[in-house]
Amino acid sequence: MPTDTRTSFFYLTVGALVTLAVIVSAVLVSGDDSSSSASGISYGVLEGPAADLRGTPLLGITDPEVSNLILESLRLATTTPAGPIFAGEGVEGRLCLAVVEEDGVRSTCPDPRAIPTGGVIPLGSLNGSRAARVTVLAPDGFDTAAAGGRSVTIINNVAQLDVDRADIALTLSGADRTQSIPLEAFTRQP
Repeated sequence: MPTDTRTSFFYLTVGALVTLAVIVSAVLVSGDDSSSSASGISYGVLEGPAADLRGTPLLGITDPEVSNLILESLRLATTTPAGPIFAGEGVEGRLCLAVVEEDGVRSTCPDPRAIPTGGVIPLGSLNGSRAARVTVLAPDGFDTAAAGGRSVTIINNVAQLDVDRADIALTLSGADRTQSIPLEAFTRQP
């Protein structure tokens, strides 16, 4: 009889451990979601209506960088004197920022796991010139973007600001947090 009890206890223990292992692996797999909502980062602009892209150079673009955008997911964040700025999804679950200007479209769709800037997606070009225009897609909770004594209001998670090469960083501010992004982040796209 003791052998049967030990055998039963053994099978019961093994069964419990297998069940625990299945539960733990399910939790780990579901926790490996790299989407912005899983990481606690959200972008309210993505909840808005899809943008009407008629008349924009985004339609029919074949540039490989821009073609990473899922056009149907784009949301109009704001319109600047230089042109409209869109945010949306890209291939492989990426988050994208696209700026339409007189000379074409600039965009970036970095892998969210590779963004070292706390969910802030930088887009700009500081190469060569003394001054440049930078654009950021910032998570919810930021209100202002500033650099070199100039500041702008973040509208629908997006800010665009002219900066000087002498400026060291772009600083985003909100009610309960501040984050600085080195301007070098705008010269290399993740």
